[in-house]
Amino acid sequence: METGPKTREIDISQFVFLPSCLTNLVESHSIPSGSFEQALYDAVRKRIDAPIEEGGFGGNQSFGLEYSDERRFIGSTPFLQFLVDETLEPYHARTALLSDLQDIRVLQAVEDKYFVDCRELVLCGTNKGYGGNIPIFRELAEYVGDLSVPVRISGLRVIAWPEDETGYKLKLFPKEDFKVTQDDRLDAKWDQYKFTKTDSDGMPSDLTKDGPGRTWFTSDERISRLCLLGDLGLYSYWDRLDDSGSYGRVVVVGAASDFSA
Repeated sequence: METGPKTREIDISQFVFLPSCLTNLVESHSIPSGSFEQALYDAVRKRIDAPIEEGGFGGNQSFGLEYSDERRFIGSTPFLQFLVDETLEPYHARTALLSDLQDIRVLQAVEDKYFVDCRELVLCGTNKGYGGNIPIFRELAEYVGDLSVPVRISGLRVIAWPEDETGYKLKLFPKEDFKVTQDDRLDAKWDQYKFTKTDSDGMPSDLTKDGPGRTWFTSDERISRLCLLGDLGLYSYWDRLDDSGSYGRVVVVGAASDFSA
């Protein structure tokens, strides 16, 4: 005999993503919280833990999402950003590009608290850096071609790669929105330069060696992440793609085209 109302299951489809007055970040969910955070955790955790033969990842730890009894979404790696992006895309939301991380609300939320990867990677035409990156680098380099100047790449999907014996057992491959951008500012010669402005792509636009402002970190490693840390510096020299931690978070962005009049 029922004695009260049943608790309704909550999943991502029940949330509405509202436009922001700045860069269309999901209102109040710039960094997921509350019941949306729990729903996102459930969806992504289920996909990571699902068997590979069922389209999952067999519990691969390289995503960096911490197990949480409270279903808190804690962790950040490029792999996790790509997977969350795929999870949210049917609901007209995405994870952040570098340009989205320059929104003032994101900067205020991250400052002195968190770090956030964007759904982009940096490739350089060198043989330096963590050896476990070599399988992914070789695959991506075939799509990129010219690496005489460092590039930013976005529009990637992550899939299980159980045959990989030296890397993360994960493969990245281009989607329909795959984009390659050559940019000299990613070169190691700009490491630890300062900036106070960014362009429309989120890249520092007024780099100076000894000026005031935030810090731009670069390297000459073959592949690296592109992320915002709590000191508000932008980092493109972090080459362990599976390195996460309790301060890692994702930023969710509403798709601007879905709110046009």
